[in-house]
Amino acid sequence: MGATRRHVDFRRQLKLRHVTLLDVLDTTRSMRETARRLGISTAAVSKGCIEIETIIGAQLFDRVGGVLVPTHLCARVVTACRRIDAELLALDEDLTHLEESLRGTVSIGFQAPALHTFLPRWCATIKQTHPYLTLKCHYGMRLDLLDDLETNRLDLILIDLLEIEGRARLAHESLCSEFCIVRDGPVDRRFSEVLEHWHLYESRVWLLPVRGMAMRERFDLMLAARGLRAPDKVVEFNSPIGTLDIADATDGLVFAPASMSESPHRTALAPEAALAHGEMIMTLGVVWAHDTRMTPSARFVFETILADRPRSVWEPDLS
Repeated sequence: MGATRRHVDFRRQLKLRHVTLLDVLDTTRSMRETARRLGISTAAVSKGCIEIETIIGAQLFDRVGGVLVPTHLCARVVTACRRIDAELLALDEDLTHLEESLRGTVSIGFQAPALHTFLPRWCATIKQTHPYLTLKCHYGMRLDLLDDLETNRLDLILIDLLEIEGRARLAHESLCSEFCIVRDGPVDRRFSEVLEHWHLYESRVWLLPVRGMAMRERFDLMLAARGLRAPDKVVEFNSPIGTLDIADATDGLVFAPASMSESPHRTALAPEAALAHGEMIMTLGVVWAHDTRMTPSARFVFETILADRPRSVWEPDLS
């Protein structure tokens, strides 16, 4: 017979700072990174972790090669902590919602050029309906946005859905698809055409997204799959602002989403034909944490986005 676990009234002993600390620890698996995100010292993180384990009466993390590995018990405790955090956020929104006017703040992260032009429309709809609801729009690196979503720093993110299924905590809804082109001065070229004649383009100056952006990952993978050498003359960017001016000044090629083109329909192909030609198609969508309850404000923003989805480049304009 094993020892009987002592009874603990977690409602009295666990504090809100423990809830937040454990959530971030589970996400980062690092005391140093947790300290950075919470703005406290590493010693304070260590002390807080020990306090939680003392209250629980069991070890929640194993230390393996400098990385925190959560135990099975830890996963259950983290789930409870996230529910508590989400309920407190929702409570604040619910109290405001009772007054029939949504307030508070909804934080949206984005890194999807094809969706940028829809942000003003969504914001206009939201502000017309709930003028006192504050929207925070964060443009950032894709991996940083995903991490911020998992630590409840963001409510929703708009990104390329590449390999999103590997994030167990996250749910997603696709909004539209688009393909990538190569801008060569005034000419927009299909990516498949450039790959087919790679020897003509390899030595040119290339303007590419920085590593860590989904477009760059796809670009590198498609070259590698064909055994093609990556270009040596590269200018990297994490925002499309100014890229066309740089391309004009350097006589460079810009690897860009078709939405950046003035006439995207000239190079557009139906999805089946695009795949058959070896084009690079991106599926863009909205992502949220499915184990965290959305506040009424976040839910309204989410439903506004779904109600006014962008068209894919190959879809006819019926407006």
